[in-house]
Amino acid sequence: MGQGHAKWSVQMSLDDLDKSGIQTSLLSLIQPAMTVGDDAQRRKMAREANEHAAKLASTHKGRFGSFASLPLPTLKAASLKLPMHWIP
Repeated sequence: MGQGHAKWSVQMSLDDLDKSGIQTSLLSLIQPAMTVGDDAQRRKMAREANEHAAKLASTHKGRFGSFASLPLPTLKAASLKLPMHWIP
């Protein structure tokens, strides 16, 4: 803990995928990303993370997928409607 986040970029990930012969990578947020702040802040953070992941998947078709980010621990706040463009 306390060491910061690993360096990451889209291009670094694509280079690593190509070098390793991997077609698709699944993205997910590290924790405790969706457990900080109040319900409204967690919903906003989850929506922004999901929209960013959808943009990456759309821009780099077939290269990135993503686990949905949910604003936990409040179950009511986690009841998000995912955009239809996420469904293949």
